[in-house]
Amino acid sequence: MNLLRRVQQLSRACLYLTATLLVVNTAQGADLELNSEQILNPGEVLIGLNSDLTVDVILVNDSADPSQAIQGFQLAIAHDDAFLTYNSATWEGTDLETELLRDGQGPEFYNAQAVEGGITIGCVFDLEDIQSFDLGEGSFTISKISYTGSTSTPEGSPSSVSFADSLSDPAIENKIENIAGEEIVPTTDSTLSVVVGGEAAYSIHFDSAAASGDPGTSVDIGIELVNSPLPVSGFSFGVGYDSDVVTFNELTMGPGLLDVIEAPGEDYPFYSVSVVTDDQGKELGITVALLLSDDENSVFLDPLKSPHDLFTLSMNLTGNDGDSAEVALTGDLGDPQVAIAIDRFGKTEELIAPSNNPPTTVAIQVGSVSGGADFIRGDVDQNGNVNITDVINMLRYQFNTELANEVTLGTAETCLGVFDIDGNNAVEITDPINLISYVFGLGGTRPKSPFPDCGKAGEGVSPNLVCESFTCN
Repeated sequence: MNLLRRVQQLSRACLYLTATLLVVNTAQGADLELNSEQILNPGEVLIGLNSDLTVDVILVNDSADPSQAIQGFQLAIAHDDAFLTYNSATWEGTDLETELLRDGQGPEFYNAQAVEGGITIGCVFDLEDIQSFDLGEGSFTISKISYTGSTSTPEGSPSSVSFADSLSDPAIENKIENIAGEEIVPTTDSTLSVVVGGEAAYSIHFDSAAASGDPGTSVDIGIELVNSPLPVSGFSFGVGYDSDVVTFNELTMGPGLLDVIEAPGEDYPFYSVSVVTDDQGKELGITVALLLSDDENSVFLDPLKSPHDLFTLSMNLTGNDGDSAEVALTGDLGDPQVAIAIDRFGKTEELIAPSNNPPTTVAIQVGSVSGGADFIRGDVDQNGNVNITDVINMLRYQFNTELANEVTLGTAETCLGVFDIDGNNAVEITDPINLISYVFGLGGTRPKSPFPDCGKAGEGVSPNLVCESFTCN
């Protein structure tokens, strides 16, 4: 078969692969597989509605025989247009983008197009000099494909991306061609399941909008991350504040990080917490950056466990009684500036705030704010600890008062704010549910301030549930 005829065949095929891994052997056989950096479980990709899915096509050639080196390919990939919209396919950003291939110009022939039921791709590396560039033994990325999740898939019924043998007219077959002009027909039994979820949300935020304490003490502020519906391998952010009122004390990792890091300080490739000052040495804030993994198949924050408790930020109250200040997430600190960003294995994802608008600022009050006694939110039995016993007592109070003990009833009578775990000014079934999930590290909402130490609720937190009396142990 001469080269022109081969090109004509490939042009007619216009085959394109829309999932991430193409594995090719040689005369002994070849395999085609699908994968994506956005994979959550083996063989399954999770993306948000109107979010993009990027898929790489990877060629693995296991033959060291120069006559078996790959010089072109044609592919056919099927997808369901009802859920996935095909955007583009390109050789740019792959192993075909190299100075060795036509001085960096890429393949001389590369054609990708949408057809009914999927896409096709055809490619010949170099039409004039077949042996000027080839793919010998090894693993190579040869195409990148982009989809958008256009419609949410039904629960339990994912869509799929798979190799096809009946696309286009005439039908395009999945084939690879080596320098010797031999066609290699790979096995194509790989399918990629794609779940298109609901509204996408990617955010870094505080767990509370207010905190308070006496001069000379400290307050703790939780920092959370939402990554719906994609795994996250790293993040960065800054926290700014008025150091005349508050200063940085420490930043400790929360369960959302400790769950995936076996040995804090050792098992991640990069972690930085820096205090930023002006020219006179005055604190302006801190910057934080953490890379959990530089390997897409390794450590990441699972979106199914979102939101994640990243850190507890401890701030010293250096101001006087009655002073107030704002602690705010910011991307303006540092040189160079550290952005508020989420990283997915080297790709920065634009932050999309969840629909419930979690707080990105915390109002800090030094000294008393609205009267009332100090208390610990969630400490129903007033013993100084928050645990499963408090959850049980909360449930008994809400659903069977006769089973509630005297301490629980007394707490409800004089300090109902203890039961308002999320600080929304109401006592609801979601409060004990959030508390038990938090206590056991299952992703529940961290109790609003005051927690875990005794103190007063901040402004705007449970304003009608002022605590009249409470025993702080």
